[in-house]
Amino acid sequence: MASPKMERVVVKTERDGPYECYIQGDKHNKTLCVTWHDIGLNYAAFTKFLQTHDMVNIAGKMCFVHINAPGQEPDAGNLKDVHQFLSLEQLAEEIDPILSALGFADDVGIVGFGEGAGASVLLRYTIYSPRRVLGLCLLECNANPSSFLEWSQEKVAAWQLTTRGMNPTTEKFLLWHHFGSDTKGKRELVEEYHENLYKRMNAHNLSKYIQIYMNRNDVSHKVKDMKTPILLVTGTQSPHAKEVEKLFYSLPDKRNSTLLKAEDVGGSIMDENPSKLAESFLLFLQGIGLVASVPMTRLARSSSLGEGSDRSPVRNKEALAKKAASVDQP
Repeated sequence: MASPKMERVVVKTERDGPYECYIQGDKHNKTLCVTWHDIGLNYAAFTKFLQTHDMVNIAGKMCFVHINAPGQEPDAGNLKDVHQFLSLEQLAEEIDPILSALGFADDVGIVGFGEGAGASVLLRYTIYSPRRVLGLCLLECNANPSSFLEWSQEKVAAWQLTTRGMNPTTEKFLLWHHFGSDTKGKRELVEEYHENLYKRMNAHNLSKYIQIYMNRNDVSHKVKDMKTPILLVTGTQSPHAKEVEKLFYSLPDKRNSTLLKAEDVGGSIMDENPSKLAESFLLFLQGIGLVASVPMTRLARSSSLGEGSDRSPVRNKEALAKKAASVDQP
């Protein structure tokens, strides 16, 4: 099956913008998924993932709206000096106006799919506007403020981007942020990221996005009332694994939440093991009553019938979690 067509639309809201958005798939599909990217990335991280073998059937049954944070799209020009980059909370408040501008009715339910800073935006959106969120798939999501070490690293990275442009110090920080400390065996991914970072990412604008992520506030106490189904994803080698686990254990209803901690994966499962994420994502969607017509892969089918090992880093007490856990079994 070919990848769904994409339509580029630039949205300017009353408060901010421009937001370069991409609508991928048929707008009349009943299932709408909103994506939001991490620092040092943009919508292309999701379109690349949707083009993988295991995601093609899922992508064909949904409509995806990929939102680029202001100035983070490929080959972007400098944001004006007077542009005040919004906080994560304020960016979350922009989602509804953006969807309205794209022609989606206010009563259309959405699935949120975010990574890193983008996962933090979608988490905040759900905390404050839970009515239309059917479920969340959050990769490397941190509900806590920056630690002093992280804050200092991000501060230096943002400052160097402003004063020097793209540079090795910032690149080193971003590689750690996305892939963890050990990048052995990830040479092609690192080279691809390096090329996109230096050739297509605007350093001036990226510094602003890093700064607002660096200054994020603590929302860990606010997730204790959340009832939205959530799939949290991290890797055993991810620098953010502990924070993701903290978020998982803060959620009030483990029957509605699932943690996938993928073996031998750093902080970028979409690149490092897209098959594992695709199967977990499919089972999560079907567990909340969506994309029922998409067939499971052989591994997911065999695991749901009780085959395979009992060892799994996915944690949940209910049937949905047992299904999701199957994709991480050997």
